[in-house]
Amino acid sequence: MNLPGAIPAIYTLEDSIGKAGGFIEEGAFRYDMLNDHQNSGGYQIAICSEDCTAVIKKVVYNAATNTFTGFSTPLVNGIPVTRSFQTNSFDELKAWFENKDRAEYLNIHMIQPLVAFNPYSSPFLLAAYGINNNFKATDVLNRWIWTFEKSKKSNVRIVAFATDCDPRYLLSMRLATGFFAKCLNTSICNRNDVLDIDLPKNWSSWFFMRNRQLFLCFQDPTHLCTKLRNRILSKKAKMLIGKEQVSIEVLIELLETKSKFVHGLVKTDIEPKDRQNFTSCLKLSSNDVLTALEDINNSKATQVYLRLLRSIVIAYIEHDTSIIDRIYHGWFAVFLCRIWQTWLGIIDDTYILEYGANNKKDLFITTPAHFSIELNAHSLLAVCLLVSQQKLPHSALSISNYSSQPCEATFRLTRSISGVFSSVVNFTTDQFLKRAGKLSVLTDIENKSESGLLECSLQFPKHHKRRKANAKKTSASNKIVDLPSYDTIENIIHRSFNDAYNVLSQLEMNTVLQRKKKTTIFEVSSFTRSQFEKISKIVSYDEYEIYSSDDESNDEPDADVNLSLKDDEENSSEDEDNLSSISASGKCQFRGMRVTDTIPPSLSKSYFCVEIDKKKKFMHKQTACWLLTDNKAALSSDRLTRVQQSNR
Repeated sequence: MNLPGAIPAIYTLEDSIGKAGGFIEEGAFRYDMLNDHQNSGGYQIAICSEDCTAVIKKVVYNAATNTFTGFSTPLVNGIPVTRSFQTNSFDELKAWFENKDRAEYLNIHMIQPLVAFNPYSSPFLLAAYGINNNFKATDVLNRWIWTFEKSKKSNVRIVAFATDCDPRYLLSMRLATGFFAKCLNTSICNRNDVLDIDLPKNWSSWFFMRNRQLFLCFQDPTHLCTKLRNRILSKKAKMLIGKEQVSIEVLIELLETKSKFVHGLVKTDIEPKDRQNFTSCLKLSSNDVLTALEDINNSKATQVYLRLLRSIVIAYIEHDTSIIDRIYHGWFAVFLCRIWQTWLGIIDDTYILEYGANNKKDLFITTPAHFSIELNAHSLLAVCLLVSQQKLPHSALSISNYSSQPCEATFRLTRSISGVFSSVVNFTTDQFLKRAGKLSVLTDIENKSESGLLECSLQFPKHHKRRKANAKKTSASNKIVDLPSYDTIENIIHRSFNDAYNVLSQLEMNTVLQRKKKTTIFEVSSFTRSQFEKISKIVSYDEYEIYSSDDESNDEPDADVNLSLKDDEENSSEDEDNLSSISASGKCQFRGMRVTDTIPPSLSKSYFCVEIDKKKKFMHKQTACWLLTDNKAALSSDRLTRVQQSNR
């Protein structure tokens, strides 16, 4: 049956999606849309996460904004400059192709609302833009402060920023929180809107973070777990805990001697090709594996290490963990590492030679992983104290949301949005912006439907595992949280230290610790503080690089962002006496190409006026991109190969 006009045209659908909030411009932070999202969701606080992924390095023309997308977005004070690649000159575009970097990665910022009693609060895509690897920790810090300021004007208080363990992001977190790092010429804690954490004086012996914070910082616990798991697989590291080494051979022996019914492991869990496979972390740290390892000789050190991994999962990833258990497991991991590091620091150097290690650092977890464990535990306790002191609402206790997984989920979902006749899972920067716009509208409809906010409820099909995860979220969000008192928290902290000390004493660490008088929480923490102070960072940069909200005019909120945005009239003026000359080797017909003799005035911005074989022609800007592209960029569909390609 033919029903002409019953199905809207693609352009009509795209226009409707754009009006519904699906239009996303590269480098533009959608604070106006964030304000609408905040009004519909009814939240006041949120987590801002940031992450990047590899993209196909291809430059295309975007007619909606009259810009070329696919180049690396310039950063000013860490803030992306929008529409910086606009031109009406073919020669200028050619110079960009020759001299400007293509974007290797796509960087996105997600806002995760913290809403009490609503597990279906959808994350919001704040911004997306192509970048390369040339940025500094101070760029990240400036961008975070700017994002905090702008979000606050949209009635959203950013409680914390969450990223993966990239060294620049980690240093930015340390600078922001003052965690053994200091930024000269600026101080972000001397403001009226900082969060002031009331701490008992005696806690300063083991609590290292300053008590005035503009926002907190969390390293993504999923990435942290994979880092710890990968440390076992490292050929260089030979982690030593007391009298035993953490060994993958112990796990191999478990597979060979025990039934899979007992431990549930397979070989790829122990020797994964994909080093970011989080599922294997969960399986390795399960109670079944820890119980099964008790029957394996010389496995105690490996058990302790897997217990460290398990504590991080319980503290930050599982949805149904109580606040008391989160504090206990978060600080159990901290004290386990502190005691371990203290023991390594005081043993004789001759002792480590027996294990073939040239450096004590090879016998311990990596420094970024150690800082991440410390930062997360301090930020976790800070959130609990701020809620207890009524400086943050109860919704801030949704600790499992303090991660960069909304970014990862957005990347996965965007890769899945491709045509039914296409198996390509990767995307260019322009393709991501278009797909993410559709995804944001679809996600908003789905979450409103799940929350019962739509008049006509829609039932979206879900995998049974996803339904179980949502059920856990619902159960956790509906629980009434009893906040622990100061005395209770202090008891939890001391219990976690004592348990960590007793666990490590089973590997005969206590003998050396007692001899060197490093047995109390104060003595161990004092040694750890001294080690951190040795690698403390002091970062200095010129004053013009520092973003300050006081320097920003309320009448011109986007002045910093649009520094290189050209005037439309300047762009539209073209000196026709100096046309770009292009050789077509005598070809006079351009079938299938948008090269014409005349164009309507309404389309003049989308075409270059050029001279082809001494004849005046109008060439569409996308055709110009095709002409200047000399190779076909590709990115592997296999995740492991894709990561290896992007790291070259």
